[in-house]
Amino acid sequence: MRKPWFFTTLIVLMFNTAVFAAEQQLSCYVNNYDKQHLAKHKGQTVTSMKIRLYKIIPEPDTTAAPMNAEVTVKLRNSKKTWSEDGSCTENAGEWKCAIDCDGGSFRLSENENGITLFNDNGFRVSQDGCGEDNDSVQAQPGNRMFRLSKAKLSLCQ
Repeated sequence: MRKPWFFTTLIVLMFNTAVFAAEQQLSCYVNNYDKQHLAKHKGQTVTSMKIRLYKIIPEPDTTAAPMNAEVTVKLRNSKKTWSEDGSCTENAGEWKCAIDCDGGSFRLSENENGITLFNDNGFRVSQDGCGEDNDSVQAQPGNRMFRLSKAKLSLCQ
């Protein structure tokens, strides 16, 4: 006959494994640019943007990035929704987020009204991570800075 503590230990181990693989949702920011805004900013290719900030709860004996940012965009002349994750590190009150596979980077700065994304170098957005189906948010004058408002977490999921 097996001892009851065996099953309890097994259940605790399974629960801990699930928790360590989880994400901690931090915040959500959104902006949908209307036709009037886009008419005034003809160089802006982004028609809507969402930023979901989260942390990956690390497995034992590993180190995770302090924060991750998932950026989701819709672009002019495209019916697709594009997204990409950036691993972010804090630097002088801002977060610098790098996209995997040499996909570029962006900076984030939170303020009382929301968050601002600074696009200094351009960054890739995709349908399939580092694969072939991708586009980019070029660092051109109309795409240098995006202000987003804080929103409910459910809007970024």
